[in-house]
Amino acid sequence: MRLRWFIGFAALTAAAQTTQKNPAADWPMYNRDLAGTRFSPLNQINTRNVGRLTRVWTYKVGKVKAEGITGGTELTPIVVNGMMYLATNNRIVALWNRKREKKSGATS
Repeated sequence: MRLRWFIGFAALTAAAQTTQKNPAADWPMYNRDLAGTRFSPLNQINTRNVGRLTRVWTYKVGKVKAEGITGGTELTPIVVNGMMYLATNNRIVALWNRKREKKSGATS
């Protein structure tokens, strides 16, 4: 189990050291920064449009042991260079938005 976490940490570290397209869009650690500010400089979602947000995708992480205050699953996604990483109790999952790549013409 420790080896998996080490491999996941190494992958995140390597990804963080690559050239960033939009560093403001990254959420590279729990609470976003070392100061724990939880502040995002992104402004696409604001007080005028937050009420119109809808779910556009979901990802089932499988059976996760329910613990914590809420009794449910609480994951803090890590986002580095447009790749989202989720760490569950038994795996690390990496997700990216291929539709966004096609719209912007970016390739990986």
